[in-house]
This record gives sequence, C-alpha cells and structure tokens, in this order.
Amino acid sequence: MTKVYPLALIGAYSLLAGCVNQTTVSQQQLKPVSSPCNKIDLLIQSSHQNFESMKTAQVKAKSTQTWKAKYNLVGDNCQIFTLGKNELTYSCRVDAVDKEQAITLYDNAKTITAKCLGDSWNALEEDRVNDNGKKTLFTHNDEKTNISAHLVPSKVAFKEQWTVYYYIGGSK
Repeated sequence: MTKVYPLALIGAYSLLAGCVNQTTVSQQQLKPVSSPCNKIDLLIQSSHQNFESMKTAQVKAKSTQTWKAKYNLVGDNCQIFTLGKNELTYSCRVDAVDKEQAITLYDNAKTITAKCLGDSWNALEEDRVNDNGKKTLFTHNDEKTNISAHLVPSKVAFKEQWTVYYYIGGSK
C-alpha cells in the first residue's frame, strides 16, 4: 500500500497542476494584451464595433445600458456604457487617496496615452466646466474615437476626494 500512496499523490499533483494551468490559460484569454499601448490600440479598434468584443455581463443601470468590461485599462472596475445617441464609451476610474496622488495618476495617464498614440494625435488640456478639475482630450483627424483623461474633485462627507477617469469612445 505504500507504493500506491506515492502514485496517488503524484496523480493528485498532476491534476492540480492541470487546473492551475487551465486557470492561467483562462486569464490569458480575458487579458489578451498586457502593455498599455496594445490595450489602448485594441480599445480604439473595438470602439469601431461598439466594444462588442470587450463586453461581458450587463449591469443594471437606470438611464443607460451598461456592461462590465473584459479587462481594465486602469483601476479595477472598467465599464462600457451608452452615451447620448446610442454611442458607447469605455470608462475606467481610479479613486486617489489625496490630491497629490490624483495629479500623479492623471499626469501618468496623459503621458502614457500621448506616448502610445504618437504625434499624429492632438492633445488639448483644459479646465473642466463644472468643477475645479482638469481634462485632456486626445483627437485624431482620421479617427472617430476620442480618448480623454479627467482629474475630478468632489466633496464627500466634508472631505475633498479626487478621482481620475479615463474614457475611450464617443464621436467628435
């Protein structure tokens, strides 16, 4: 019986290794690319087909149709939602612990996006209309998809909170 036990143990380890490998393969299928530039490019291309390849489960929402996204460009809760004339937008958000961290996240989003898109895209940074935040809009003459990063302040329980939003989609 002592000879059977090691064989059973080896079999169990092999089965466990197979399960771990299947999980890894499954995760790779959900996240087909890992570099930010590849993700941005994939999202721009997906926007031309209403993000069909990026949608997962539909989320209940009152005024829009909303889906969870297959992967997150930033943060951990990216979504795709309808906006206006049935246009779809990919959206991510990251809550910062303070204003300084939010500014760093926002500046990084601008820098990485500009680097990934290249010189053929235009970047315009301006103050947001309804708050004291900032917005950078990336546009391209031959591309219908816009990309933007937003630095947004809000008041929560007598405290200022900062959030960075990242959007891909919408038309000019």
